[in-house]
Amino acid sequence: MKVQVLYVEDNLIDKRNMEWVCSNFSNIALTITDDLDQLPDLLKEISFDIIFTDRRIGSANFAGIVPLWGKTPYYVLSNSIYLEKGLEPQPISYLQKPLIQSTFESIINKGVVPLNDPNLDYFEQFPNEEFKVKMKELLKEELENALVKIPEAQKNDSSELILLIHNLAGSFSILSMKDSFAICKETEKRLRANENADELIVEILSNVKHSIQFVTLHQPN
Repeated sequence: MKVQVLYVEDNLIDKRNMEWVCSNFSNIALTITDDLDQLPDLLKEISFDIIFTDRRIGSANFAGIVPLWGKTPYYVLSNSIYLEKGLEPQPISYLQKPLIQSTFESIINKGVVPLNDPNLDYFEQFPNEEFKVKMKELLKEELENALVKIPEAQKNDSSELILLIHNLAGSFSILSMKDSFAICKETEKRLRANENADELIVEILSNVKHSIQFVTLHQPN
């Protein structure tokens, strides 16, 4: 049985990219549309298993069409990764354009996005086990420091907050947490422009806790 995939997009290059990605999978039936007026009829005609949508389609924001597909799982593809407020239901994840084949394959085969799953591949470059352990300890200390100091700086010191977020992006990069890295960069950008980033910082702190748990689990007893 084919997996029915809907892509809501108006950019020609992004459409062609999705067509190419899906062409590598024999079990995918892809439908692409940028006609929001016809979207309700299309959703009635085809029971989609998964939906991808651009953040903006023409002059419209994706948030306005989310209620049309109800509980169907969906992802937002965008050149700017930030969380949309007051959205129901929320997307499974926000993905950076362009969508690549390995990410799509993981979504289809596992139902998850690998962009924020931490791993320890970075540490495999070190032949000395003792050095690996020391580097993991330093990383954990950095994460624990961020977990304590970010809420404090959020209240008292914007310059310190920007520096903490900037450095934290490096820790997420070491753990291959691309989604968290991107959120840090977006947060730093907003803070430097004196814009509110509270909702992103909540997400960042949640990812920090997850990272600490992961590193702790993989430390020798």
